[in-house]
Amino acid sequence: MLLKPSDRPRFQWIFQPLIQNAVPSAFAEKISLKEHQKAAAYTLAKTGFGQKMLIVEILVLLLWTLGGLLDMLDQAWLSLEWSELWTGVAVLICFGMLSTLIDLPASVYSTFRLEAQFSFNRTTPGLFIADMLKSLILTLVIGIPFIALVLWLMAHAGEFWWLYVWAIWIGFSLLMIWAYPTFIAPLFNKFQPLENDDLKQRIEALLQRNGFASSGIFVTWQRLFYRPWRQ
Repeated sequence: MLLKPSDRPRFQWIFQPLIQNAVPSAFAEKISLKEHQKAAAYTLAKTGFGQKMLIVEILVLLLWTLGGLLDMLDQAWLSLEWSELWTGVAVLICFGMLSTLIDLPASVYSTFRLEAQFSFNRTTPGLFIADMLKSLILTLVIGIPFIALVLWLMAHAGEFWWLYVWAIWIGFSLLMIWAYPTFIAPLFNKFQPLENDDLKQRIEALLQRNGFASSGIFVTWQRLFYRPWRQ
């Protein structure tokens, strides 16, 4: 897919290296002109879509804040007369789920229209729905206890509650570095061991030079993925 002339003036100052009709010399032996132009067209389309979505996100944010939607959501949960802690948890979880629902049309368009237009999409509608349900379950399983703990600390930990929350967030982030590739990523991707022995050895050598090792190097949809642990 070639670039349209009308696409060039808008992003030319940003994507000048992309929109030329020749592959940059550094990649000339590895990338064809057709692949180069396809990548450029995809970058322009993705950037244009992202700019439109930025405007939509600003409008949605204004509706949540100045439009009063967040206050309406809060009042709806307050009417149930739950404890302050669980009302706060419910408001935040509900806000996140509604935000995801509002973003759903854009996600569908990006996956099944924009990505498919350039033959990048490998997601079926069934897989898309399954991934959404998995994400929802993970959000509830991980998000509810974490939010409850943060709100409890805000209410009971006194003046330095923010320091405790920061420490918990750092610990949680470090835990996810280990847990994500081991338990979460396999729920959404299929991994196959890297078969290129030369590339595998080079990656392992790079890891070792930086004090890391891995329990395996895998390929998922033409991307490399490794499970790290610090020596």
